[in-house]
Amino acid sequence: MLTRRAENLVANSAELVVERLGSIKKANETMLVRAAVLALADMSDEYLVEYIKQAQRNMIG
Repeated sequence: MLTRRAENLVANSAELVVERLGSIKKANETMLVRAAVLALADMSDEYLVEYIKQAQRNMIG
């Protein structure tokens, strides 16, 4: 999932990635995880609960 997301980010927003991060290589799995942790810290409880619910559904089916 992370590899696919990084690939999509580069494919869909290469110019933005280079402009903001300086290099396509910066859009990698490690940086996605670090960005996700930061997003998680900023996320409202309501959104977080909804994402947990979605993750549970993905594990079941």
